[in-house]
Amino acid sequence: MFSGRPSQAESGDFEPGPKPRSASIIPPSPPVLAGPHQDDHHHFFVMPWFRGDDLRRALARGLDRKFALLACASAIEGVSHAHSLGLIHRDVKPDNILLDADSRGSIADFDLVHDEHSPIASQTQAGAGTYAYAAPEQHKATRQTDARADVYGAGMSALFVLLGEDPPPLVALAEPERIDTMPCDASLRAAIRGAIAYDRNQRTTTCAGLVAAIREFAQRGVPEVVPAPTVAMPQVIRAKRGGVELVRIPGGQFAMGSSQGEGDDDERPRHIVELASFYLARTPVTNAQYREYLAAKPQALKLKYWGDGEYNQPSQPVVGVSWEEA
Repeated sequence: MFSGRPSQAESGDFEPGPKPRSASIIPPSPPVLAGPHQDDHHHFFVMPWFRGDDLRRALARGLDRKFALLACASAIEGVSHAHSLGLIHRDVKPDNILLDADSRGSIADFDLVHDEHSPIASQTQAGAGTYAYAAPEQHKATRQTDARADVYGAGMSALFVLLGEDPPPLVALAEPERIDTMPCDASLRAAIRGAIAYDRNQRTTTCAGLVAAIREFAQRGVPEVVPAPTVAMPQVIRAKRGGVELVRIPGGQFAMGSSQGEGDDDERPRHIVELASFYLARTPVTNAQYREYLAAKPQALKLKYWGDGEYNQPSQPVVGVSWEEA
């Protein structure tokens, strides 16, 4: 767990939302209480208990937005410190920013960390991290990610605090207007835009630069967030077809493809795709249900594990289905 040093902005006078203890006194970085220890194949050390919950829950409870931004900045400074040690976190998000009793943030959850100095290559597969906060390059090959992936997650986390909700995935491409209307000054807006650029080569913001922009903005005062117009959520429609419960997924848009210089030729140019509404089974298809399909279609391909008692029990989800048969 890493936390940055408090700045003058963090120790200034301001009123938090739910009362953190001793708001004007920011404690030093959390110490290691004991360790390192080993239990069988598990290595661990003991850290203090963080009373303030994670950043997401704290904001939902009504934590003052200025306090939330400063907690985010402190955690991002911890990420920057990890980078100086050759460590890449690869899962920076509000849920992994823990707050102590004074609402001071530290970055936690190093399950996906990559050590640049380690002779052993990371075994983490592509797609690791949390989709909305993971850098685009992490969806392809996490072994090739560098510190700029953490910058992306840090920028999205700051955006989360400003918006008061999860930013749309790939917001810089899908909904750039969300960045233009953020309740912050031009300097912080530019820093976040530079942190969450889709192409990592265009990420002009560093963790240190983002921390500075957040603290400068917080020191001047954080305005109240004006809620976005309420959009009525589409009604969830359920239906049963052949004993399978289906849920209607409303249509919408998403950004498909890779930016220039990334991905394969058939993945460019990146473009917006609109999907019509469709139905999706609420639960996985079971072996019992798939047997009905096979009975109705004897010519269907036999499944890879169909005769394996470990996988073919009636209530188990069917496995070994080819793309065509699915």
